[in-house]
Amino acid sequence: MMKDESSDGNKDYINYQTPVYYTCTGIECEAGGVCVRDEKHSDSRVRCRCPLGRGGFFCEKLN
Repeated sequence: MMKDESSDGNKDYINYQTPVYYTCTGIECEAGGVCVRDEKHSDSRVRCRCPLGRGGFFCEKLN
């Protein structure tokens, strides 16, 4: 994945890896996951809160 130097206001790329999202617009969490504000970061990032047994950014992985 390439680094996005021009943010669209919703996401940036950090360390050439997974995009960092700032709104839940367009995020589709799998397996009943819910998009929430990421309390680990103070810069308004969002993430999927996954159900038990699921992981990954979009809850796409089985744990």
